[in-house]
Amino acid sequence: MMLDLEKSDKIYLATGKLDLRKETDGLAAVITEKSDLAPFQKTLFLFCGSCGSIN
Repeated sequence: MMLDLEKSDKIYLATGKLDLRKETDGLAAVITEKSDLAPFQKTLFLFCGSCGSIN
């Protein structure tokens, strides 16, 4: 799947650890609660998880 960045008005990077098992609805709730942004606009949100094998 190719990502077309031209379709996004803004790009946000969510820092810190986040449980990526929350899936779409859970991540949208995190965006709304913590940043007061609208998750369903032409905006790209990038999330970071954690992996125990990367030091």
